[in-house]
Amino acid sequence: MGAVKNTVRTAKVLGFMVKKGLLNDATAKALGDAKDQLFQSAGIVLSGGKDAFVELTSAVVRELPKVKMAKVTFDPTLVQLFTQEEALENLVLPMTKDGRVVEVAISEESDFLFIIRRQLTKGLIFRFKSARVTELTAAINRYYEKNKSEQAVPTATIESAAEQPVTPSAVKANVPRLLFDNILIGAVSENYQEVRFNFVDGVLTVVCVNMKDEIDEINIPNNLHEPIIKLLKEKAGLASDATNIVVEKPLEVKDAIQGSVYRFNIVFSDVFGNQSVSVFPQ
Repeated sequence: MGAVKNTVRTAKVLGFMVKKGLLNDATAKALGDAKDQLFQSAGIVLSGGKDAFVELTSAVVRELPKVKMAKVTFDPTLVQLFTQEEALENLVLPMTKDGRVVEVAISEESDFLFIIRRQLTKGLIFRFKSARVTELTAAINRYYEKNKSEQAVPTATIESAAEQPVTPSAVKANVPRLLFDNILIGAVSENYQEVRFNFVDGVLTVVCVNMKDEIDEINIPNNLHEPIIKLLKEKAGLASDATNIVVEKPLEVKDAIQGSVYRFNIVFSDVFGNQSVSVFPQ
C-alpha cells in the first residue's frame, strides 16, 4: 500500500510541475523512472558520510535537463554571484537571468549545499541544469576571463561564515538536516524574521520573510521535500502519523562550522494533511 501511495504521489507532483511549465514531459518521465534510485540514495545519506552526500548529489544531477555550455550566451551581469575561485572549486556557473530566476549549470561533482547557501544569500531562485565537468570548467574559465574587469570583490555577507564550504565533519550529518540548518543559519545572517515551510500534495515550498514582509523563495530539490517535512515534524516533537494538530516549541540549531548556537521558535501545523511550519529567529 505504501509503495502505491508513493507512486501516486510522485505522479501528482510531476504532473503539477509539468502543468506549471517547470518540467517537460520527457524530464518528468525520467524523474519518475528515477524515483527508486533517488529514494535509495536518500536512504544511504541518512546513514551519514561524505560519500553518501556525493552519491545523492550525483543522483539529483543525473536527472536534470542537460545543457551544452558552448551553445549558451552567458549574462555578464551574473559574474558577481560567484568568484572565479568559488565557481571552479564548487563547479557552478550562472548562465542567464529572468527576473529573480537564474539558470545555473552544475555537475555531479558540484558542492550543492554551497550553491543553495548562495541562492539564499542573494534572494534568487536557481533553476539547475547539468553539464559535463570538462565543459563546465572550460566555460567557467572563459566566462571569468571575458568578464574579469566586471568582477567585484565579494561583500562581507558573501564572505560570512554562512558562505564557507561545508567541512567533512559537517557533511556526516544527513542531507535534509544539514540543508535545513543552513537555511535557518542563512536566514539569521540576512535578518529574516520568519522562514515558512508549506507542504501541500507532496510539494514543499520554502520562503523567507524579511522585516518589510517581502518574500524570498528558496528552491529545494524535489527528492528532499518529504525528508525535510518529516524532519520538521520530528523537531516539533510529533509522531510521523500525527494529524490535525498545532504545536509550538523552541528549537536550537548549531553551526557546524563556527560552533555558534542559534535559537528559534517553531510552530508546526498539520490540518487535513496540509502541513505548514513557521520558524522564527529569537
